[in-house]
Amino acid sequence: ATFAHISPLPLPRSLARHFLNSAINLNPTDPMAYNELGVIAFANESYEEASQLFYHALGLIRKLEGGEEPEDLGFVKDIKDVFWEPTINNLGHCFRRLLRFSDAIFCHEAAWNLARLPSTTAALAFARHLDGDTDYAIEGYHSALGENPGDQFAQDMLDKALEESASR
Repeated sequence: ATFAHISPLPLPRSLARHFLNSAINLNPTDPMAYNELGVIAFANESYEEASQLFYHALGLIRKLEGGEEPEDLGFVKDIKDVFWEPTINNLGHCFRRLLRFSDAIFCHEAAWNLARLPSTTAALAFARHLDGDTDYAIEGYHSALGENPGDQFAQDMLDKALEESASR
């Protein structure tokens, strides 16, 4: 008998957390396990915990590359492996949710420098928008839409930014 027709069910977050914690117990220097725990924390709206997990994952990458324990967020711009762009971007999303807009902007810029993705362009524009830089946000939303015309978030936020700019 074959079971190829059965699709796997998604793991409950608590079970996924259990497996990831087990992975960390086996290898406490695995940045990917901390990244995935950060994703779970973010999905649970535990943004402070998620930011700590993403930051720790990125710090482990630095140490694995021969660097020292990071003292501040500045080290993120030194990560050159495009594989870690989502982790840097996720850290930026956490900071945005925590209303730490300058840190969010810093992370989104670092992620954008690794991989100039339209979603990162929109995230950077959104963080700048929330930080009060409407003109930059308008340019950023336009740029994101130029690369991905179907980005409804960028379109909605562009409309909002244009309304704000017109009412000034």
